[in-house]
Amino acid sequence: MRLVQMRVGEASDVVPDSLESAFDVAKKGTIAEDAKLQVENVPAVCYCSNCNIEFHPTSKLNECPECHQAYCEVHQGNEFELAFLEVS
Repeated sequence: MRLVQMRVGEASDVVPDSLESAFDVAKKGTIAEDAKLQVENVPAVCYCSNCNIEFHPTSKLNECPECHQAYCEVHQGNEFELAFLEVS
């Protein structure tokens, strides 16, 4: 069995269903034709330097829930990476 595991961050703007559809189309006629795709969803975590807290953003503004500073730093959730590849 062949397995491809991707890590996809919630803030990456990658739509997992679209990724799976594209993978199904791209693998046809290749050595990966029987491969399975697993998508690991990575939740978004932001950091506010004013409050020194991490939080889960509720909008694209990444607004701090304490001080309401917008565009706080994204610590996790921008991932779009190959995490694991199994070939047998």
